[in-house]
Amino acid sequence: MLISLKKKLKQVKNTNLLKAAVICGISLAGSRAFAQNGFEFGLSYMIQKSALFNKSDMNAGPELNQANTIDYLGGGVTAAYKVNRHFAVEMDVLLSRQGQKYTGNDMMTPNNTAYNSEVAFQAVLNNKETTGDYQAKAELNCVKIPFLFKFTTNNTKRMFYTLSAGPQANLMKSAVFEVNKEDVTLPGTDITPNDVYRRITVDGVMALGMGFNLSRHFALSTQLRFDYGFQDVEKKDATFSYEGGPQEKYYDDGRAATHNATAALMVGLSYKL
Repeated sequence: MLISLKKKLKQVKNTNLLKAAVICGISLAGSRAFAQNGFEFGLSYMIQKSALFNKSDMNAGPELNQANTIDYLGGGVTAAYKVNRHFAVEMDVLLSRQGQKYTGNDMMTPNNTAYNSEVAFQAVLNNKETTGDYQAKAELNCVKIPFLFKFTTNNTKRMFYTLSAGPQANLMKSAVFEVNKEDVTLPGTDITPNDVYRRITVDGVMALGMGFNLSRHFALSTQLRFDYGFQDVEKKDATFSYEGGPQEKYYDDGRAATHNATAALMVGLSYKL
């Protein structure tokens, strides 16, 4: 009887060991399914707040105030390579509508270094009212190409956190001026809005976020993204001629450098090979 009892205990023990092994195997397989090294590609969308920081504009007074500028990014594509479960490199191509909105109560108030001087020039050329309250906007339509280094907590887990940072090329496709909610050009001159901004500038990017492994191949991400331009986006040496007259500088001497900046909420869906 003692021998029979020992056999039963041994069978129970072996069964428990087998169950434990199966559970560990399933857990390990699940973790590996969410891993790991390799490429992933995705689509992203974001809502962003943008600004053109300029000390001359910020110190202008009531004739020029910088208003909140919130636009919607149409979309972008992402390609990344996971080196391991904690590190990846990523490159994006993002379409971005950004710039700065302005308000004021008299665009003709003498302040040649602030943007209200440009707004008054645009209004005069387009036969717009130059007295009283006004609204204006400098809109830059850009293609952003960031190259990011991404650090994560364990990306084999169902949920993980991310920190990304790196440089970004900001390519301006077109510029648009608005005065009192109407697009304006620079009629009578030999330049367009595109000619008074730099076509390529370099930014710095930082993003904080989290990721969710939906399955072995799909992941959802969300992040707060910030970028800031290191270079003056305005082409301070831009000149124009009005009705065939002599060349004049578009920006007045003494105007401070203008820097692009955006803060965005980005949501992305990626496919892991």
